[in-house]
Amino acid sequence: MIFRFIECFVVSLKLGVTAFGGPVAHIGYFRETYVKDLKWLSEDRFAELMSLTQFIPGPASSQLGAAIGYEKGGWLGGFGAWLGFTLPSALAMIAFAIGMGGVQEWAGSGWLHGLKLSAVAVVMIAFLGMRKTLCPCWPEMFMAVAALVILSMAPLAWIQPLVILMGGVIGIFIFKEPSEAQPVEQKSGMPLGGIIMALLIFVVLLIIPLAFHDNQNAQGTGGLLRAGALVFGGGHVVLPLLETSTVVPGLVGEDAFLAGYGAAQAVPGPLFTFGSFLGADMQLFGSVWLGGAVGT
Repeated sequence: MIFRFIECFVVSLKLGVTAFGGPVAHIGYFRETYVKDLKWLSEDRFAELMSLTQFIPGPASSQLGAAIGYEKGGWLGGFGAWLGFTLPSALAMIAFAIGMGGVQEWAGSGWLHGLKLSAVAVVMIAFLGMRKTLCPCWPEMFMAVAALVILSMAPLAWIQPLVILMGGVIGIFIFKEPSEAQPVEQKSGMPLGGIIMALLIFVVLLIIPLAFHDNQNAQGTGGLLRAGALVFGGGHVVLPLLETSTVVPGLVGEDAFLAGYGAAQAVPGPLFTFGSFLGADMQLFGSVWLGGAVGT
């Protein structure tokens, strides 16, 4: 079992230091490595796992890598695959937060301004790409504009998951397509007890920060947790929720936020390690490294 962990960790570590380009590009790297080169799983199984990651919140590429690791080596294999793929960019982002030091003193520097401009460009490109894919017709465009108006008028952290939930409910009725039921092959998976335990841990982690919302550590941790647990659509979509949870309450400066997001585009691995930078910059629980680990 330990051998499986090491094997999954080493393979994913190589991807973690070479896979640039965001989640879409990461899928190509994963297919080339896990399906074509190592033959850890078939094309069909890879497609199944990739589809699954689109229906659950959080970083799709990290989830896909962890799922492939689980297929290969169980829980330890999944953890090793996630750790190897995430560790390089997380360390780079924490180091960037440390190197920035007092960001207010650097606010006028050219390199910081350049990072902020690159962040704007990346977000705009992501917006245009997602608009073509997710809003090809007027009903989708109308829902997207309505969500934009609501979030602009009420830029609160709890409003965003509510709008997402409302969109999902409306989508059930608007975009429902009749289809014939197909027999589904039953596969053995996680035991029921494991699923219940995971759900309980998830609920507890969401409730604790809300119960201690006046505490800076709980507030920062809660914001990062909500971003990872409630956001669908990849790293760019998480940006407004993170901004509302960290910049608006004054936990992170706007200059630092934009600079960190710009730096996240320049490192390989999952874009969600932007959370590592935010946790380190907030120095959660009195430590840059511990804060970065919590953000990861």
